Amino acid sequence: MAHQPTPSLELFFGTDRADIDTIAQELAGAFSAPFEERDSSYLGDYYLARDLAPFAKGARLYVNRDPIDGRVIRPSTENFTLVLEVHAVLDAAGLGRTLAPFGLSAFTPD
Repeated sequence: MAHQPTPSLELFFGTDRADIDTIAQELAGAFSAPFEERDSSYLGDYYLARDLAPFAKGARLYVNRDPIDGRVIRPSTENFTLVLEVHAVLDAAGLGRTLAPFGLSAFTPD
């Protein structure tokens, strides 16, 4: 039986695109996985994907601004309007290639 990698890597991607609903729909099509609209007091409205097989176990797409005071959530990335947090990454290279056409660039969070 082949050893399966332990998913523990978390990667972050950002874009200056402003329409979260449109990019969530585009990503849902690219991954053949639903991005469910959610609400959080910390993130405001965001999208959750539970399975991005074969690349990762899940992701959150959110606006890079606090919904209460408008401050940037991730200050070192204030040029990104939207942030995609990808959890339990299994194939970082494949994930990056899939996200590139949507204007999502990898970054290291502060």
